Amino acid sequence: MSVFLRKTSSGVTKEYHYQFMQSGKRHFGVCEGCTTEKAAKDYEAEQKRHVKNAAREKSVVAIYENRRKELTGGQDIKLVDAMELMLLKPHKRDRSQKVIDQKRSFWRDWMAFTAATYPALENLHDVSRQDAEAYIAHIQRSGRFDKTIEMTVGIRGGKTRKRTIERQYYLSNRTIVKIGQTLKEVFERLKADAGLINNPFDGVVMPAQKSTSRDAFSDDDLRAIAKHMTMPYIKPIFTIGLCTGLTLGDICLLRWDEINDGWIDNKRRRKTGAML
Repeated sequence: MSVFLRKTSSGVTKEYHYQFMQSGKRHFGVCEGCTTEKAAKDYEAEQKRHVKNAAREKSVVAIYENRRKELTGGQDIKLVDAMELMLLKPHKRDRSQKVIDQKRSFWRDWMAFTAATYPALENLHDVSRQDAEAYIAHIQRSGRFDKTIEMTVGIRGGKTRKRTIERQYYLSNRTIVKIGQTLKEVFERLKADAGLINNPFDGVVMPAQKSTSRDAFSDDDLRAIAKHMTMPYIKPIFTIGLCTGLTLGDICLLRWDEINDGWIDNKRRRKTGAML
């Protein structure tokens, strides 16, 4: 039955009434302020919508998700846009291009996994903790989801060409943790913008990292090292390392414009981009 005017002992009511069934239950009442059939039908349609939404709101989380935009002002943020939006956010430390490229690489692999495994996932708020756990479990077992690597190789005449190969390799626990931290960071930094109630990577179990402790070189150790510096290029590498604490990569990539009057004064760390 749709809307109707109810008969009483004094005639029919001025306001319309509604009555409908939802999930085996009868709902009825007065269409408040409705004196025309059209207004009454619109009122009834609104009541039906509220009843259907209430049937879905079985938990606090469900209530929040159904009304996420109203309660938070959050917007739909597509997974394909999330990393670049996160990189535009302010950050505590300067990040080198290498770190940024690595973060993008981690996100691309996550995107490849979701596209193949959960094609319905489109926005940040669509991702559940189960989805996050499934990805971390996958890279623990099988390494990166996308195993293709693009390489630049030299050819005759000094020219180069792009070559794509597929490589089967596994990831260290440290790398898996770093991937998990990067994905968690994207959701955390965009949490307010997307109106998320939870970060799907919160509480996801990560593999344990083995830690090793090292003792500083003793005077005897340093003398032993100096004694075996027989090759011409070995001595400057070890001398710079012992005096500055720079990594081997940072030492080998030193340039003359980073040295001034015998001092290294214009050098950024290769991994973090931090100025020394």
